[in-house]
Amino acid sequence: SSGAVIATVLTDDNGEYVVNGLAPSIYTVLVSAPDFQTNAATVQVTSNQTVDGSIALEPDPGQITGTVLDSVGSNPISGASVSIVNSSGTLITTVLTDPNGIFMVEGLAPDNYTVNVFANDFQNGTVGALVKSGQTTPVSVSLEPNPGRVTGTITPLVMNTTIQLRNVNHVLIDSVVPNQDGTFSFN
Repeated sequence: SSGAVIATVLTDDNGEYVVNGLAPSIYTVLVSAPDFQTNAATVQVTSNQTVDGSIALEPDPGQITGTVLDSVGSNPISGASVSIVNSSGTLITTVLTDPNGIFMVEGLAPDNYTVNVFANDFQNGTVGALVKSGQTTPVSVSLEPNPGRVTGTITPLVMNTTIQLRNVNHVLIDSVVPNQDGTFSFN
């Protein structure tokens, strides 16, 4: 649930894949292919066991396209980070806006998505996007200047610690790992 990518692999000619060396835990397997909807499955890995992580892909994906602007002058914000989270709270992907503040995310399954936008020197922005099969959902996000921040220290510092920031609806906004001294920040 941290959104951290553990491994990225390609399927073979038979559509099969293998991820080795996983510690016992619960993982989300996220699969994407051109001209198909992105799909996910949750698997539980135990010691010395192989788990079946088979996933069916559906054709006719939808997409989200959008613009990120500043709220003061409606100027485009280049290089803003746009995260797409599905209705289950799984981070699907993160993309950056182009010099015109435009972004596009393709290959999405029909669902209600949360679009989280982060840009330096601006407050974070969030909008919803209802994606339908074979359709483009347009969104626009206007960011306010002068952001606040959350900082802290984790004690004791434990290996593989992940800190999550969630909104009041428990939607994942961001996740970070602490620095070597246990400090962290969300800007």
